[in-house]
Amino acid sequence: MVDKEPQRKEMGVQRLEALTDGIFAFSMTLLVISIALPDINLEIDAKSYLLAEYHNFLPFVLSFLFIAFFWLNFSQQSHHIKATSSFTDVLTIIILLFVVLIPFSTSLVNHYPNDFWAGLFFNCNLLLLSLLLALNWWYCQKVRFIDQSDSNATHLAAANLGVYSLPFLPLAALLIGFFSVTWSLLVYLFIPFLLIITMVKRKR
Repeated sequence: MVDKEPQRKEMGVQRLEALTDGIFAFSMTLLVISIALPDINLEIDAKSYLLAEYHNFLPFVLSFLFIAFFWLNFSQQSHHIKATSSFTDVLTIIILLFVVLIPFSTSLVNHYPNDFWAGLFFNCNLLLLSLLLALNWWYCQKVRFIDQSDSNATHLAAANLGVYSLPFLPLAALLIGFFSVTWSLLVYLFIPFLLIITMVKRKR
């Protein structure tokens, strides 16, 4: 009877991990819909279309990178988290809500590339998502759902860096968005560098 409780909790982690993997994959795939094809009634060749719609590819690529980096952080969390609670279950569902919202906010920026409110909605979506991920990680550490032994210290330090530094990107984009929506989106180009830094720290 003593062994059944940890198994039940571990199964909860695995089920949440399976759900999040599916939602992330669906959202990353759905992003491509934000790049709309031209109307079939319009006589326009592919080259002209691509040149005219180049600005729509930037939010698509940046959103894809953000979701990918977010998924990597969430995946790393699942490796360390050994138990769940009602609070973490509900928090994960809320996190996935904002993940699914990313394709819509990306389409909004594509349709209104210079609109302040479109940029605000997009950046707030990513900021809230980052903050919720950090909250989930902080809570799991606080209630000892994570192995915090010395042998796990290096991986935890890398995970902390990735999770707690991520909100600064959408926060900076949000502030820059008050002056220029286009320049605010370019902040997310730092995501690959952040990924490299966390990978190097994890190896060390």
